[in-house]
Amino acid sequence: MPKVKSEASKNRDAPYKKPAPSSEELALKEALHTPCDMDEELELFLKYIFEREDLMSQPENLDTKIYAIYSQASNRKGMKISDFKRFYLDLWRLLRSDPQMSSAIFQYTDLKLSDVISTIEAKRKLPIEIYSDFLYFHLGVLSPQYRVYANACLDRTTEFIAWVLQYKQQHPNHQICGIKLASPLLKRADSIVFFCVNRDAAMQLTQAMTHLIGVFEKSIPAMTTRIQDGVGISIGAEPDQIRTGLAANELEIPVGAAVCQSFGTIRAQLIKGAALNYNENKQQYGESFDSFKRFVVAAFRGYGLDPSKKPQNE
Repeated sequence: MPKVKSEASKNRDAPYKKPAPSSEELALKEALHTPCDMDEELELFLKYIFEREDLMSQPENLDTKIYAIYSQASNRKGMKISDFKRFYLDLWRLLRSDPQMSSAIFQYTDLKLSDVISTIEAKRKLPIEIYSDFLYFHLGVLSPQYRVYANACLDRTTEFIAWVLQYKQQHPNHQICGIKLASPLLKRADSIVFFCVNRDAAMQLTQAMTHLIGVFEKSIPAMTTRIQDGVGISIGAEPDQIRTGLAANELEIPVGAAVCQSFGTIRAQLIKGAALNYNENKQQYGESFDSFKRFVVAAFRGYGLDPSKKPQNE
């Protein structure tokens, strides 16, 4: 009587089938063997990263370090706690009559601006986390698709916010979902960020902003699209709101804070992954900037981003 093979035996005898390649593997294969087209702003940023041996050879917290370079974040020299308090007192006098703007909340400490003002006026101690926190103004429930980055001069910030109030009044259908204001103790290329419903709303806002003379610094966040030469205004696409994996300590984010993914953090993490892959495979694919660039292209394409296009085209 012929023996009947068991199912397990059949599986052992079956020819090995290689698993289908993942989207990341396909993107890497394509990027390493096809012309490498990349947006100029992104390429310049990558070249700076590549030439920093301390970054390329130290993978620990690399995404956090890249993000810090992207946002140009640093402590503002010469600023004191008293300056911080005076800044928000001046801001409050401007905003308290506006129902939307006066209800602003600090992102990480979850404190209302009005409560922080009361604490300052009562000369009570503020939580240490507040000094590196962001103030969020929620202006609507619509989902943002674009961001406008404004690098306002510190001594013109209150004046600029007064202009924003006026802009809101003059454009009831402004389609700005929210505004994020960085702590005055931090120097950032994106000190103020506007979250807009669509590109038209973002461009309308930026065109109005360019008429403000002497209000903005010159620098913009890396990998964003500059609106006008010499003016710190730029635009970028709004990413999906997912939690970020960035380390909190170097960004001075309080432990346990819910941190959403941003334009910069997504790219920082993709570039970190590309750097790690490049370091692991550079003997095979070549130890050069062009080779590193191809790994970045693969990472971007694997995530669903087109590295050859400006952010507003994503």
